[in-house]
Amino acid sequence: MPAEGLPAPVEAPVRLKGYLDVAAGTREEINDGVVYRDAQHQYLPIYVRCEKPMKITYEERLFSREEVEALKIDTRICRPVAEDGYGCLFERPQPIEGACTFVAADAKYVATSGEEHNISLGGRIERGEQLSYKITVDRFGFR
Repeated sequence: MPAEGLPAPVEAPVRLKGYLDVAAGTREEINDGVVYRDAQHQYLPIYVRCEKPMKITYEERLFSREEVEALKIDTRICRPVAEDGYGCLFERPQPIEGACTFVAADAKYVATSGEEHNISLGGRIERGEQLSYKITVDRFGFR
């Protein structure tokens, strides 16, 4: 824990690689209900980049000695507070302002028949009010 207090917020550019969970299966309507059979999941690699950097702020969280030991928190980021507690420094990412783009390029999708197809997908993620997000697909190619 820095002696001078909490560090100032910092900016971190957002460039991420993640995976899009794509589910496929057979949909059947039975007795006013829907059943999915032979469901399979695939994870397509996607790359995300945001227009503006993410802001990282710092906060102090309070823990008892037992919690610090159980959670295996590095006590170099903590300071003793009260008789049996610690104040520990944690990073806290703030919601991203502005829009981000995502792309899945040169990914392989395996159909339920076992046939392999190339797929490319791209779009935007925009933050709405109260931490809601709107996802728009701008481009989709399946061959």
